[in-house]
Order: sequence, then structure tokens, then C-alpha cells
Amino acid sequence: PVAALAIGFLLWVAVMRPRLAVPAALAVIAAAILLLPPALEARFEETSPTASSLRPDIWQGAMAIYAEHPLVGVGLNNFPEAYSALPTDLPGAVQRRLLHTSQVLVPPYAENLYLHVLAEEGIVGLTALALLLLAALLTVFRGARVRDPVGRAISFGVGAGLLTLLLHDVVQVTMFNETVFPLFALLAAVGRFVTLDWAEEERSAVGV
Repeated sequence: PVAALAIGFLLWVAVMRPRLAVPAALAVIAAAILLLPPALEARFEETSPTASSLRPDIWQGAMAIYAEHPLVGVGLNNFPEAYSALPTDLPGAVQRRLLHTSQVLVPPYAENLYLHVLAEEGIVGLTALALLLLAALLTVFRGARVRDPVGRAISFGVGAGLLTLLLHDVVQVTMFNETVFPLFALLAAVGRFVTLDWAEEERSAVGV
């Protein structure tokens, strides 16, 4: 999540404030030099298995589910059942499917938002998600240019947060839990700022 936050923030700064991109990148690099070594050391010292060691097989399983139901997927919340129905061994799998050390594992999600949507909702669902995310990005982009300074500040933060979420969801599925509710609420606030700004532009155009 920290890497996604840094990359998402830098991308958004590069789009919205190109002149600040280089100073922001230098600040992020300086922070990484100070904070990254201890984090990496703790990461490599972990001996217990984590989801990261299972992700290749889970992703492969999601693609196998999608291949069987390419149009509309297997249905919402049906990923665990569809994953359980897969063969215990698939070509190229790193380890035996559904097994991890001594525990039986049936993942609730595909550990990747986009593969999860493909598996459960097919290409129709992924297209709908892409349109939703595009509309959200266009909204915050427009919001970052409104007259109201509060609206601009909120829109800038929401834009950076949205890009962070999209990057982080390459290895997680966070959009389907309660952690995204504040982001959606802020996105609605941005939409309101955009609507008010449009209304102000129309009043100015007619000289009211």
C-alpha cells in the first residue's frame, strides 16, 4: 500500500501540477531512503507464509474461471465456490491448488480487483468497472480546477487516493469492503463542487 500511495500521488501530481512533480518525486525518494530499509528487513525476516506466495496460483485460478464464463462470469460472491471447483492441479501452478502447507485454502477474492471482476462478472462487469473508474477520474480532474479552493483541495486529495486504490488493487481487492466508503463519500462531494462550479459558469455566461 505504501508503494501504491507513493506512485499514485506522484502520478496525480504529474497530471495536475507538472511543475511540482520533480520536487514531489525527490521528497518521496528521500522518504523511501529513510523508511524503506527497515520495512524491507522486516519483510524478509517473515517466516510465515503470506498471501503473496499464493497470488500466482490464485490469479491463474481467476483466469481459468473467466475462461469458462467469459461474458458475465460466475456471478457476484461466487468466486470461492468457482475456485473450489477448479482442478487441484493446473498446468504451470506453483503449488497444489487449494492447499497451502497444512491448511485448506479457499480464497474469498482473487487478490486482484480486475481479475476478480473478470471471474465474477466477466467482460461485461470489467467494462462497467472501467467506465465507472473513468467517470470518477474525469470528475476529480474537473473538480481540481473549480473556483472554490476547498473543492480543489478535496478533489486533489481524492484524485491521488483514487489512483492509489487502483494501483493497490492490482494485488488486493479493497473496493468491495467498507474501507472505500469514505472515498466514495468524498467523490460525491467532488461531484457536488463540480456541479456548483458549472452552475456558476452558466450564471457568469448570461451575466446574472
